[in-house]
Amino acid sequence: MRLITNLIIWTSSFVITVASATFIIPSILGVIIGAIIWLIVFSKTFKHFVVSVGNNEGWVIFDPFFRLQSELSSGWHCKFFWEKLYEKVDMRKKILVENNSNEVYPTSNGVNIKVEWIIRIQPLEGHLTNFTSFNQGNVEIQLRAKVKAFLNGYITVRKDDDIIGGKNKKPNKGFEELHKAFELLFNEQKLNDWKKQCGIRTGTPDLYNADRDTESQKALATKQKVMALKDAAQALVEASKINGVPTMNLKEALDIAQTEHGSRTSSSIKFEGLQPGMKTVVVPGVGKP
Repeated sequence: MRLITNLIIWTSSFVITVASATFIIPSILGVIIGAIIWLIVFSKTFKHFVVSVGNNEGWVIFDPFFRLQSELSSGWHCKFFWEKLYEKVDMRKKILVENNSNEVYPTSNGVNIKVEWIIRIQPLEGHLTNFTSFNQGNVEIQLRAKVKAFLNGYITVRKDDDIIGGKNKKPNKGFEELHKAFELLFNEQKLNDWKKQCGIRTGTPDLYNADRDTESQKALATKQKVMALKDAAQALVEASKINGVPTMNLKEALDIAQTEHGSRTSSSIKFEGLQPGMKTVVVPGVGKP
């Protein structure tokens, strides 16, 4: 439509210009002068009729009469002379949306999990008018809300050991399943209507780490320490037996284990004088954290 309109304008203006020149100078000279005048005017006004869009770029143009926006991709394009160039879009532009650092998700066994993820947003060709119209902050808010809803639903029905995984951690099948489910949710085949509405594409999302939050890690470390002390105390009670009868109770053994815990990487307790010879028990794993 734009090309046909421009051809009509260019052809009619050429005919009128040449005809006017020949009316004033009725000879071949008039035709030449008319053609020269038309070429000068055409070269000066060409930018109002044709737009060149560079590689990896897009333009949104605005029609003030009909209050409409339209999109131009890379290449040469005709436009109506009254349409205005509204906004240029860099198609290589990447907007990084990441997890909130203070956001955690509870598991079925009451442990809070912190999940680290990143999604790269880029303009979606064919929907640049939506991309320029939507507020970037609102799009990020909507995207985070969708991630939060997914992770809440996924994590709350699983235990922490089935979720933990990622950087600097042992392979975990449960984490791999979470990672795959996250990719499937936000890959190019999903949420197409919402993406088109926002004028974005999300590429391949990356959920790269899942771990207990700081408080849960402290609670787990405390629990492990208590269990290690208990195991150490029980081992001490066993080691103190003479003729099958322990010479110390569990409380006394716990006191010894706690004392040793703060000073060595493993507890080596000697029992002398309880019976001929010497008895030694080594309790690994009851050392400094």
